[in-house]
Amino acid sequence: MASPDPRDDNLHVVFYRLPKGLPAESFRITLRHLAGAAADLELIAERTRAGTWRPLFVRVLQEATHPDHPRVAPRSLMPDLATLVWHVFPSHQRGRVLHPVVQVWQSQGLTVAACLDDRYGLPHLPFAAQMAQLRGVSSPASRDICPWPDALTWQAVHAVLRARRIPSDAAAVNWWPPEEWFRRPDIAETIDGTIRGGLRASQIHVPRVARDELRASLMTLAYSQYLRHTRTLCLYLRLHNLPFKVSHADFDTAMHHLRRQGLDPARSSSWATIARLLDEMPLVVLRQSVAHGRVVRATEPAAALAIYSHMPGVAPPDAVGAVLAIPGKPTIQLVAWLNPAADPFEAHNHATDLLIDACTQRGIQNVAQIEEVQPLEICYDCGTPVLHAPERWLQPFLSPAHAQPHVGRNDPCPCGSGKKYKKCCGRAVH
Repeated sequence: MASPDPRDDNLHVVFYRLPKGLPAESFRITLRHLAGAAADLELIAERTRAGTWRPLFVRVLQEATHPDHPRVAPRSLMPDLATLVWHVFPSHQRGRVLHPVVQVWQSQGLTVAACLDDRYGLPHLPFAAQMAQLRGVSSPASRDICPWPDALTWQAVHAVLRARRIPSDAAAVNWWPPEEWFRRPDIAETIDGTIRGGLRASQIHVPRVARDELRASLMTLAYSQYLRHTRTLCLYLRLHNLPFKVSHADFDTAMHHLRRQGLDPARSSSWATIARLLDEMPLVVLRQSVAHGRVVRATEPAAALAIYSHMPGVAPPDAVGAVLAIPGKPTIQLVAWLNPAADPFEAHNHATDLLIDACTQRGIQNVAQIEEVQPLEICYDCGTPVLHAPERWLQPFLSPAHAQPHVGRNDPCPCGSGKKYKKCCGRAVH
């Protein structure tokens, strides 16, 4: 079993097997993780006389080679690396049977595959078949729910069910939209406590702009972790043939049940007890909000659709979002959240249909679709998602008086606030 290196916390190394003194080679790869973050890794593998490869260990590199992506904290990544099994083989051997594949890289005619170990009980399949699943050609329900489970959540739910503290015939899983989830006192205190602790530890004055960016990053990461936790819980129940429902939670209804039962809203355990009392989540939940920052003044109605995931390029979509720009009106955000236990293709198609219908009802015919899956990003002020739209596509619909030269997402905002463009006036179009 893989284990982190106990000798030096600064190395951030996970060992998988002992070396045999054979010729070794290094593979540098970039691992995609929560909220669009990236981790640069180095995998060391020995080559046997038969030409096969024995992966020995992987370490997290400290230097950042992808400045456009946030970096993963090494300590939070270590438990996930410990659940992986690595395969290195010639790229033409597509029939090779592997553990469940999470991510794949190509290097000098070789394929490097990061796979899940056997703790989840998922089947080993030929590499080509798994690639078809990852491309969405065909996929078992287990991979659709959660292709990379959270190991700590898996262990926790296993321990709870073994103790029979959850009746197996009536399991329920709460699903919260982000703006409702962040209203919970236990969640708000966790975010605030983390910020207070960080500020005390730094012992320096932190400008408000930096504090707001820190809060946005923490909220984005926390909600991405929550979505992964929810999907892991659904996967466990599905694989163990335990009937369950996904409950659609909202703060006011949940607080009403907590007061009736005399439960403390500051305790996380209180919120889990009311899952059975809430309505079942439909295939898609549609929510609307007003975009923060600059209002896009369009000469004619326009909209842009994008897919959002807590782990882009790895996990299935969590939502489909649309930015709606209508002349003389505030920029609207529509987010169609997908039921995490539903078929993602059916839910995605239904969500897209709902958004297209909403655009049509508002007289919007110009609808662009962003092909690349976007990471979730949460507004630090209201807890709603920050949706993306291609500025180059919206530019023709901007009034000439408000047209601006191109500003990069990470450039200083032209308004002079000191924030990055994507965190300020760029919220409406990025």
